[in-house]
Formats: sequence, structure tokens, C-alpha cells
Amino acid sequence: MDLGGDAMDYDMRALTKLKEEMRRQQRHASGPRPANEAMTPQIKMIVSNWYTDELGNQARFVKARD
Repeated sequence: MDLGGDAMDYDMRALTKLKEEMRRQQRHASGPRPANEAMTPQIKMIVSNWYTDELGNQARFVKARD
């Protein structure tokens, strides 16, 4: 049975249409975000001095801190 056209093309068009509709709904539902949610906290990285580990490799410790 030939339906005329490629089934994969049809599926991709339908998927693209669904994705666009979902994006519109999410934008409409979410609205503007409060200032405290929109801002990402800055994370400071603490990096130690270089040292030689037990295998003779140059290494550093890196720690994240709020």
C-alpha cells in the first residue's frame, strides 16, 4: 500500500509541529520568572598550587564554593 510520500517526512513534520506547540504553551504558562529564580548563583573555584603526586604527575586540587 503506497500512501504517497515518505512516512519519515510526515513524522518529522508532525514532530516539529508538536515541539513548536509545546514551546508556545511553556512560554505562555511560565510567564516572567521572579528575579531570584532567573539569576544563577556565581560559583567560585578554589585551585591549589601545583604539586607532584605519588606517581610523579603534576596535579592540583580544584574545589567549587558558593
